Amino acid sequence: MWTFISFLPLLNLISPGFYNSQGSHYFVLNSFGGFLGYMVLGTYLKRYQTSVSRSRFLTCCAAVLLFSALLFVLRSFLHILPAGFIYDNLCFISIVYVYTIFTIIQYASRFITRVQPVFTELSKHSFGIYLSHILIIHFITQPLISSLALPPYAAIPLMAVITYLCCYISIKLLTFLPKSKYIVGI
Repeated sequence: MWTFISFLPLLNLISPGFYNSQGSHYFVLNSFGGFLGYMVLGTYLKRYQTSVSRSRFLTCCAAVLLFSALLFVLRSFLHILPAGFIYDNLCFISIVYVYTIFTIIQYASRFITRVQPVFTELSKHSFGIYLSHILIIHFITQPLISSLALPPYAAIPLMAVITYLCCYISIKLLTFLPKSKYIVGI
């Protein structure tokens, strides 16, 4: 149901304003949509890990890259897609990206055992990073990136890296406080 609902923003291409992915309290399927689906997706991907061959993995990554390029062209040059369509966290595009990132990390972790402790350390702090990232974006990263006046293709990755590093450092520092497990969950 969640995957089906993630395709509903496409109806706005036919009839603008038909479906609001942020939620209309009168829409009957909104109980099945939302961010809760990402938790279900994560549980599913963790429980039913698939072994992917190298050629199939590279083919899937290339397909996602080409798909992203197509969406970029449709949005930026042809102006076919609405402004928030590509960046909407509850649209099927975001689900494809989350699945791809998870698969890349899962695939790469099999071959790079030296990186395993880094992923373990980051995953221990992921809940705190999730809770604090919006504050870091709003008060630190966004003003900093706005002052640099970079184009979006450079600003967005830079913003992601700075936000992640600031969040990780702040959560790591919080873990040194007494009774920090009640604050950050570690």
